[in-house]
Amino acid sequence: MEGSKQPIFITIKDAASMLGLSEDTLHHLKAGTHKLTRVRFGRSVRLIRQEVEDHIDQRIKASRRRLDHQFTKGE
Repeated sequence: MEGSKQPIFITIKDAASMLGLSEDTLHHLKAGTHKLTRVRFGRSVRLIRQEVEDHIDQRIKASRRRLDHQFTKGE
């Protein structure tokens, strides 16, 4: 798998696509509680891919917990 390494840093556009958000929404997340580390390379801004993937995993787990709670609450 040596040739299939993914980049450590991704663009805002790529991260927005992964998260299903607009680029503007992703830019505004920094003002809330969902902080993703931004790394500047000159005027370019990049995000750490692993943090974006971890954020996605956390959102999936939270959604599953809510669904589990809803269905067990009715029993």
